[in-house]
This record gives sequence, structure tokens and C-alpha cells, in this order.
Amino acid sequence: MKILISNNHLDFLGGSETFTYTLAVEMQRKGHDITILTPKPGIVSERLRTENGMNINNISPEYDLCLLNHNSTIDWVLQNMVTQDHSKIIQTCHGYIPPLEQPHPSLPDIKYVSISDEVKDHLQSKNIISTVINNGIDLDRFNLDTTSDKNFTKICSLSQSEYFNNMLSKVAKYFGVDITYNDKYKNPVWDIENQIRGSQLVFGLGRSAYEGLAMGKCVFVGDARDYMGGRFDGIINENTIKDFVYNNCSGRNKNYEPTYESIIQEIKSNFIEAEPIDSRKIAEEYFDIKKQTQKYLDLI
Repeated sequence: MKILISNNHLDFLGGSETFTYTLAVEMQRKGHDITILTPKPGIVSERLRTENGMNINNISPEYDLCLLNHNSTIDWVLQNMVTQDHSKIIQTCHGYIPPLEQPHPSLPDIKYVSISDEVKDHLQSKNIISTVINNGIDLDRFNLDTTSDKNFTKICSLSQSEYFNNMLSKVAKYFGVDITYNDKYKNPVWDIENQIRGSQLVFGLGRSAYEGLAMGKCVFVGDARDYMGGRFDGIINENTIKDFVYNNCSGRNKNYEPTYESIIQEIKSNFIEAEPIDSRKIAEEYFDIKKQTQKYLDLI
């Protein structure tokens, strides 16, 4: 099939950007012809062009399927692809707060995908039916790390908050372990799997959490962000994932306030003193990009 995949911005390493990259690469692996549309090209779109040979912003008048992120790109499609069958357009909504993630107001026959049940409920409040397809992670790229020490020696923080990372530094000192940081605003790293590798405990939200799971790490859902302040759900295991994924592992499920003491207690109770967690199995069940792409194709 000829598929158009869009994102409002691909000049930055964020959640929807890496989602778009992962979706596009897997659709190409399945044999589809992929074109990328973005008003803001950059690091992600350039990698798709140079490493995968995808067309960037070289738009044709018709596609068999349009997988669009952000309502701004739907406007562009409507203006420039007048023959497009609207029933072949799928908008994925990644959140319920940002304006770009809101459903497009003028397309009653468009299909919607919600990245979580929280988003699905938000769309339902607007009388819009959607299908939940959780984030997809490339499990071949983020493969099981069999090289790290079995003992607790290192924390990997994918937090975007200096405040939160400073707190985690104190936590690491308490346990006598090392810590590495990756703040995408200050030190963006493409091959983030190499930073996760070698750690036993990963802190992050959303896709960061899922990438940690895929590599077999114990994952602590938590961060402090400007739009919601400090929030954490805690450590993902076979039981908690069912609740945490409702909110896309955003920290909004348990909505705990992160403190030095509360983080230490969570680590002790649900990591150090708990039964081992089969994180890779959780990733395979919920976030395998091969399964997620097929779910998109099943919608048409």
C-alpha cells in the first residue's frame, strides 16, 4: 500500500516523534511505500530519509492510507489532497490536553486511534469513538539486555526535570549505586538503548518506560514536568501495568507526589524486596510494534 504518515514536528526527539519513526519503519518493513509529511522537518525525518530512503514532504494526490498525528497535518491533507477518501484517514491522539492532539472538528468519517484508554475516554466525552492502540516499541532494537550486572548497581534516568534528577541522585547515593541522566532538552541521544543498557532500574514516562521494559529493566514510572508537576505511579510489574497503561504510564494513575522518602520506599518494596519482574514479557504483550502496526492495518 501507499501510506502517508505525518507528524507536526520531526525536528526533535520526543514521544510522538519516536512513535512516528517506529511506526514508519515497521510499515516499510511490511512492504509498504511510505511518505512522511511534516511542517517541521529535522533530526527524525532526516534519519528516515537517509537511512530508510523515505520520501519527505514529496506528497502525491492520493494514498491508500493516511496515518496522521496532530490535527494540523489533517488540515494540510484536506487542502492539498482533495481526492483523498476521508475514510482512509486515521488520526492518532497521543494525549487529552495539548491542542494538537484534539480530534479534527470537520471530519465525521475519519477514524481515530487513542494511545491509551484515558485518551479514549476523553474522545468519548466529545462523542467520538476510537480504538485503543498502545505505543509500539521496536523490540529488535530495544532488545533484552543480558550483559548488565544482576546486582543493583546503576539507575538510568530518562527524566526531563533537573529537580527530579537531583532527587534521584540522592536516591542513588542512598543505595550506593551509579546514575546516568538523559534529558532530551539538554543532551538528546538517538541511541538511547545504549544508555539504558547496563542499568537495572530505569525512570521514565510513556515511551521511555516502554523502552526500558523491552530491554528487561525494572521500570519506575515517574518524573516532574511543567505541565503536571511531580507525579509518579511507581514500579511496573505484571499487576500494576494493567492500571498504569490506562494513562499511558504517565504518572497520572496513582498520582503520587515524588519525594526522596517515597521513591526509596517504592524501590525497596517493589524492586529490591519483591519477586523478579519479567519486564520483557510485559513489553511483548502490550507494546510490540509488529502487533501495533497490524492493528492499524486491521482498521481499514
